[in-house]
Amino acid sequence: VALYQQGEVDYLVATDAIGMGLNLDVDRVAFAARFKYDGRRRRALTAAEAGQIAGRAGRFRDNGEFGETADCLPFEEEDVKRIEDHKFEPVDTLQWRSSDLHFASIKSLIASLSKSSGHPCLRQNPHALDEWVLRRMAEDEAIGPEVRGQRNIRRLWDLARLPDFRKAGFEGHGRLVLGLAETLKDPDARLGDAAMEKRLEALSMTAGDIAQLQQRLAMIRTWTYISFRNDWLENPKKWRSRTREIEDTLSDALHEALTHRFVDRRTTALLAKLNSDEVLEGIMSDSGDVTVDGHVVGKMVGLKFEPASRAQSLEGKAVRGAAEAAVKPILAQKLALIAKADDRALRLSPDGLISFDPTGNPASSPPPIARLVKGADWLSPAIELIGGQEAEEASKASAIARIESWLSEDVKKRLPTHYALKVADSANTVEGLAKGIAFRIMETGAAVDLRGEDPSHRLTQEQRVALKMIGIRSGRTAAHAPDAQKQAAQKLVAIFRTVFDEKPCAAAPEGAGSFALDGSWSEEALMANGYLRFGARAVRADLAERLAWEVSKRRKEADKNAFALPAELASIVSCPGEAFPMVLKGLGVVPAEKDKETEAVTLWRYGARHRPNESRPRGKGAPKGKPGQRPGNQKGSHSKGGKGGRPNRGPSRSAIAAEKRKNDPDNPFAALAALIPEKPKPKPKKKKKKKAKPQAVAPAKYTYTPFS
Repeated sequence: VALYQQGEVDYLVATDAIGMGLNLDVDRVAFAARFKYDGRRRRALTAAEAGQIAGRAGRFRDNGEFGETADCLPFEEEDVKRIEDHKFEPVDTLQWRSSDLHFASIKSLIASLSKSSGHPCLRQNPHALDEWVLRRMAEDEAIGPEVRGQRNIRRLWDLARLPDFRKAGFEGHGRLVLGLAETLKDPDARLGDAAMEKRLEALSMTAGDIAQLQQRLAMIRTWTYISFRNDWLENPKKWRSRTREIEDTLSDALHEALTHRFVDRRTTALLAKLNSDEVLEGIMSDSGDVTVDGHVVGKMVGLKFEPASRAQSLEGKAVRGAAEAAVKPILAQKLALIAKADDRALRLSPDGLISFDPTGNPASSPPPIARLVKGADWLSPAIELIGGQEAEEASKASAIARIESWLSEDVKKRLPTHYALKVADSANTVEGLAKGIAFRIMETGAAVDLRGEDPSHRLTQEQRVALKMIGIRSGRTAAHAPDAQKQAAQKLVAIFRTVFDEKPCAAAPEGAGSFALDGSWSEEALMANGYLRFGARAVRADLAERLAWEVSKRRKEADKNAFALPAELASIVSCPGEAFPMVLKGLGVVPAEKDKETEAVTLWRYGARHRPNESRPRGKGAPKGKPGQRPGNQKGSHSKGGKGGRPNRGPSRSAIAAEKRKNDPDNPFAALAALIPEKPKPKPKKKKKKKAKPQAVAPAKYTYTPFS
């Protein structure tokens, strides 16, 4: 009632007894039902009873209204007319009971209570609770129907008149009174402190639902009534104070439970604020909770506001309305903090989300405030805020500019070669093939596979030096940017490529010189991480180049086609021994000789397309012959005693075997061959005269022209 009178709530839901003796500012009474339980049965309200309830509306100041809710049967026109005109059936009888009571015995007392008034308008109440309890006492053997003496009978009558605060009905209330009567039927008997403490212990608890609190409150009122009977307790003053204390505590707990369930103070307060000219001020806690005038209206998750209620009800609309008005300044404040954020306050997650933590604590897990989206190229992703739609455009632009600046500095720190090529345009310091290599590194991310390149397109030493000056290493196997092969750089490239290509690009295993491929790695993903494919294994580009140099070195030291490769070379690329032959095959090296017993490769050689000398520039000390021709394969190398050629080893084993088969008389094919006429012998060719050797002249000078 106080909440309603103070305007904290707009509606009051109560029983038909609300407002008895209270002046309320009620304008309208809406009946939820027109039936009630009167203690004995469920019956319809009379027109007089409905008029008494409807009369609460307007009783205090103004004329009021009454009606029904959707679940209540509508009033009949006749009843509406009676209530509006205050015309009800006259009361023709009153309940009456004799005041001349006899306390000689229970029977005499019951007889005096049943005495008739002798007047037709004064009728006895046939359903009086105290008389029913007294008759039960007379029938109970523990109390006894033969109790006599005015003092004893008065004690039983006082017990029978104990009010039924619990509304437990005749039987329920009767059991309570008979239990007390067994102890207190003697006028000199008293309830001790221990007995009272035991009975009140369970009633002092405030935990439980509304029904449990109501039951305890009704029971404590029974004991409060008992505490005011000085002849029933040993220490009535003590228990009078104790029961009042418990009753007040239970009453407050019930009030809070009812308020929590039925009174939405937050909605009422927020609606009042929204309907006024006051400015709603929101406060955000460290955990992100946003409160308006002490009421939680939602939570800030990064820059995204999540209202406490999304319902389309009055409560939901009030919360969202208050939130929209209060969140704007909070967002502006947070965006201003981001615009001035320190580098340590911003961080990038592997899934391309950017979070903000003003404390800079690396162990914290702040929610994301922005995400990377596809930009002009993979090295320049765009920034998109997550949330913050309610903020001003200028505030959002300042925050985005700060994030872009921080991300650019992160690229400069982790990928200095790429940053220099893109921002400082370092590619202009190189020309021709070298510039093409730099452009390809910018496209792939970290490495370029050169194994399939045209030998005539090899870089010169000067071009390699020029690339090295801008941070790129190039050899015959691969070109790579060492800065982009570090762990932090690989992670950043993987994130950027994922955003730009719109498909996952994984980062290579941390610190791996090589790793086994599972079939999910594309060539683009490998080169973005700085790796090349060697069969079913990926090898880091710089280590692949080093291994190729070591193999070439062994070939030169052997000074022949077949050469040995120690097993220790596998450690260069962190490769297990069983997978090393596959890596060597990727370098163009194949087995030349195997152990007959163990089948282990003892000697290796370059394949036809991977000879180390085929792109070597000719000069002093270079082997004679055509480019790409192995030493020993020059013209005249098979002649007897030819210098620089292999020694004449005579006919091969297969030729000897063929000659034996031809001369074998038992060979059927030899007999058939004898029947075939011999082919005419070709005429001998005339020998060309050898030209005179020219005199020695100075070697010609060559001018290098880069390929374009």
